[in-house]
Amino acid sequence: MSCGLNANKNIIETSADLNELCNNLFNNEVQDENVIDIEFGLNNYKELFEELIMIFTEGMKILFGDIKKQVNLNNLSKEQFNLINRYFKSFGFKLEIIKIMNYNQKTEKILEIESINNTELYEYYININSNGRIFKIRFDKN
Repeated sequence: MSCGLNANKNIIETSADLNELCNNLFNNEVQDENVIDIEFGLNNYKELFEELIMIFTEGMKILFGDIKKQVNLNNLSKEQFNLINRYFKSFGFKLEIIKIMNYNQKTEKILEIESINNTELYEYYININSNGRIFKIRFDKN
């Protein structure tokens, strides 16, 4: 995995592990759309989805985590969700977070990756239970 800023910005080239990548990304100001170049080098959309979920998780901890690096999604504002989405757009992905008010049998599968047809990135999603409210998370290319 490598990360770099392109355009006429200071170029940051690094072979990074996930923590280093997330620290470089989320401890700096959000960039414009598609300015940051991250090469994932993965074989399929499921692997890409899994990497994006890890980046999402680490980013949420960095941006909104408490002293224990825990995040309660229920306490986040629309502006905070928009901020994390802007970070993802800066490296070419859209983040979709859907609050599901009523949860049923299907949404009780917490942190299990599901997909519709396994053919496109946006078909993969994960349901996260945050104090009784379900948040459906998925990504798409920007």
